[in-house]
Amino acid sequence: MTQYLVAIHLPDDFDPSVQDKSMERDIDALNEEMEAKGVRLFAGGLGPASEAKSLRIFELVSTKALASGVILSTYKPNGHLRTGTMGA
Repeated sequence: MTQYLVAIHLPDDFDPSVQDKSMERDIDALNEEMEAKGVRLFAGGLGPASEAKSLRIFELVSTKALASGVILSTYKPNGHLRTGTMGA
């Protein structure tokens, strides 16, 4: 069964005050749907790439814009897991 990684990427200058209830509901709905189907491998926010401790290459499967303005990009694993400091 194909599983998916869901990572929320925010720009460095993201203002949390612009995140509204609609955005939160869309993200919750996506998580619930993926959990119900058993296809969610990981979901969460990521820190800056310079702080990464492991890396696995993922291939873009699809991108979808939600009404709230959230853009969902779906990826699948492609390659081996590497560990160590990946940043500069």
